[in-house]
Amino acid sequence: MTSVEAVTSALEKLGIKPSAMVEHDAAMTVEAGLQAIEGKCPGVFVKNLVVRDKKAGLFLLSVRHDAKVDMKALPQLLGVSGGNFRMADSALMTEKLGVAQGSVTPLAVMNDTEGAVRLVLDKTLVADGATVALHPCTNTRTCSISGAELLAFVNSHGHEPLLADFAAAAAGNGNGGGGGGGGG
Repeated sequence: MTSVEAVTSALEKLGIKPSAMVEHDAAMTVEAGLQAIEGKCPGVFVKNLVVRDKKAGLFLLSVRHDAKVDMKALPQLLGVSGGNFRMADSALMTEKLGVAQGSVTPLAVMNDTEGAVRLVLDKTLVADGATVALHPCTNTRTCSISGAELLAFVNSHGHEPLLADFAAAAAGNGNGGGGGGGGG
């Protein structure tokens, strides 16, 4: 598993210093994470889902904590015709991203040296002036960085993200879809 120190070092190499780093009890759910950082860590808290499709492969979806992720809308949103997405199991997350369930974060792409995982970011997370609050590969801490810094980090680790409009996809399908499970 990746240590906080390894993440901090990788950020520092790019000149990125989190505006906040909050230590807290393990947050296994988005709700627990929000409670743990309330008033302590600026930015939009990031929800992460790891999904897979037999043909298209593995995807890490990083979205706003309050975003709805409609699994049925994913093939169109991700440009995967005929896709049948399912949540990835925790063993696959650990193998490919080096993090346990509940600690998933877009920063974990630093561990995907084979490029096996396709990163998909909610476009609102990297909009001008955006700040995100995310786990540094452990669910006992949350840090805040800018959306631009997040983009610089993932790009520096060979993961140019697909920027997607999850709000429009949820609204377009009418029911907003499920969400839940598989991330942190």
